[in-house]
Amino acid sequence: MKKRILLLYLFFGTILSLTLSSCNSNDDGQATVEEKPRFLVDKIYNYDHELMADYFYNSNNQLMKRSTYDPQNYPGQKIQDYEFEYENNRISLIKSINYTHPQFSHDIKIIYDAQGRITADETYQYGNRINRRDYKYYDNGKIMSIVFLNDIENYFMDYQNTDNIMQVKLLMKGGDEIANTEYREIYRNFVYDNHPKPYFGTASVFQFEPMPGYGEEALLEKNLSKNNLIEFVNGSKWIHTYNENGYPETIEVKWKDVETEKPIMYRIIYREITTD
Repeated sequence: MKKRILLLYLFFGTILSLTLSSCNSNDDGQATVEEKPRFLVDKIYNYDHELMADYFYNSNNQLMKRSTYDPQNYPGQKIQDYEFEYENNRISLIKSINYTHPQFSHDIKIIYDAQGRITADETYQYGNRINRRDYKYYDNGKIMSIVFLNDIENYFMDYQNTDNIMQVKLLMKGGDEIANTEYREIYRNFVYDNHPKPYFGTASVFQFEPMPGYGEEALLEKNLSKNNLIEFVNGSKWIHTYNENGYPETIEVKWKDVETEKPIMYRIIYREITTD
């Protein structure tokens, strides 16, 4: 029963996210030099060393496909593919193909400006647009805020002079003693380590969670930050161990108020990037 509750938690977290560049900069506008990654994520296994995800790259080390497996509930069966299409050497379309729940398959179109920054994304199902997000930037090139479906600007990023999103302010309608037409402020705070994140060959694209079954509790904050997210303050925690190169080797997820019979653990296998 606990396992079923966890699966429903992760599954509906992914669906909820549907409705909701290349160098780093400090908040003072000074660019920081980002080292080129030496390793790509090759495969991910669970606590019992069963395959959860397999990653496929082109000759330029760009991610072309991620295949996902659920050995506990669908043994020996591929449950989902993410496929990536490129234009001008950048990801232009993300195709999510769900084999166990095909009604939740969808496409995400990535929109860039003349500077190569991601300015918007649009989600489609059965050819119909169901969501759009527009992004505003600080002068230093970091994403400042998000506008959902051409509505108000209601999701604000605060880096606090770091390369990680330390706090987010959300404006939400309604609530206790607040009229449904008024907005209240909600703050989300995050903690990071000082290690490099696993690299998946997606460059600056942050619109999908590259880890399998990871949930999307803090997808934007995690993917837009330089280091590994280890805590959503007063929420979930991610416990990392690291390999000899400083990259995460295992990640154990501690979802808030969720208990499981076995640890929720990801074992990450890397391949070294070779140059001719």
